[in-house]
Amino acid sequence: MMYIVEAADTDRRSFFRLAMLALGWLSVTLGIIGIVVPGAPGTVFLLVAVWAFSRSSPRLHRWLFEHPHWGTTIRAWHIHRAIPPPAKVLAVGGMIAGLAVGALWLDDGWGVPVAMAVAVVPVAVFILTRPGGPGSPDPKPG
Repeated sequence: MMYIVEAADTDRRSFFRLAMLALGWLSVTLGIIGIVVPGAPGTVFLLVAVWAFSRSSPRLHRWLFEHPHWGTTIRAWHIHRAIPPPAKVLAVGGMIAGLAVGALWLDDGWGVPVAMAVAVVPVAVFILTRPGGPGSPDPKPG
């Protein structure tokens, strides 16, 4: 009877590990697309990937955490819950570019741009109100 319980636990752990690996790779893919496409989120998907890899693959977790391009931003978020100023500029700039494209070229009416703004503005506010990194003042509403 003990063997059946252990086998079920092993199966569950294997399934969970594979699911976390799949989520991690999907998030890396979406993160790369988000970095390239203006207005699309990139870093948030890489943060999800780091989280998923931390539960499934120490090697892949370390790869993202120490990545030469994305590692700094990932570590800043993980350690300080901070977004470095260059990342803030790129993120909010991409959102503004995406809104401009939506307002000028995607739709004749205001429905799409307003829907985009409703989604983007709270995210931009969140990004802009995070600390900029170690030693940065903590932006608290006064």
